[in-house]
Amino acid sequence: MFDYPEFWPFWANVCQSLSTSGGGQMTAPRAAAYAAFVKNEPALGKLAWDKLVGNAVIGPTMLIPQPHRMSGIEVVHPVDDPVVLGRSVGWQLHGVASIQWALNAIETLELAGDYLPQWEASRQSNNN
Repeated sequence: MFDYPEFWPFWANVCQSLSTSGGGQMTAPRAAAYAAFVKNEPALGKLAWDKLVGNAVIGPTMLIPQPHRMSGIEVVHPVDDPVVLGRSVGWQLHGVASIQWALNAIETLELAGDYLPQWEASRQSNNN
């Protein structure tokens, strides 16, 4: 509700500590992204992407799942299942974890988006 400039550097340190000491899937990506943004540290930016995406394989060998059409007599309104959220079981069945991941993705893109190309390059070199 009010700005207290002396607080923000300490908060960035807390976010860095949280993300580098493990943190949870719900907090570590956005904490690392915030610390990377404030401190302008590429290592923290790459850590944010590691925490968000994990061990995903990036590159031409990556199989990108395609949407699955959910239809039939038991479906009132046919929809395309966004399989990017996980297994193709219908978007309405994804729970809180998917929502938190999406919020982390939004914040990581906003705060650590500049570090995404570096993270992708490091993942591709590790997979070769």
